[in-house]
Amino acid sequence: MKIVKNILFYLAAALLAAAILLMVIPQFFGVRMLAVVSPSMEPEIPVGSMIVTVPVAIGDLQVDDDVTFVRNESLVLITHRVIAIDEENGRITTQGIANNTADAPVSIDNIVGRVVFRLPLAGYPINWLSSVRGKIIAATAIVVLLIVYAMIGVMVRRDHRNT
Repeated sequence: MKIVKNILFYLAAALLAAAILLMVIPQFFGVRMLAVVSPSMEPEIPVGSMIVTVPVAIGDLQVDDDVTFVRNESLVLITHRVIAIDEENGRITTQGIANNTADAPVSIDNIVGRVVFRLPLAGYPINWLSSVRGKIIAATAIVVLLIVYAMIGVMVRRDHRNT
């Protein structure tokens, strides 16, 4: 029982630490982990991939960089490839790899970051954990693990006293 108790404690602690390390801390530095939900960057970045973006200055951007940006009229994040940079006016033009036409130029202020890492399929759990349902289930699982850990701790102490 004591081994099971320790396993449950370390599992709950690891899940909590992973959530903090992967979801909370990076945002303080402008790092974002995002799930790809559209096929506009296929085949290089397939739907379901996780991408990691970091803040970037316009002077550091280059044609062929993949960037995530916010379109002016919406709050939707889009990740496309840079095809032209107008440093003088602070605008960039992007295009999805799978798209036939370029996007309308966007202000550099709309750039969230440059894609520095991508991992196929890892976007599915991120997308799930970003949903209200996913957060509730994940938090509930951690709480249940901690409750079971505490219950086993009580049983171990009771068994210890009885022997």
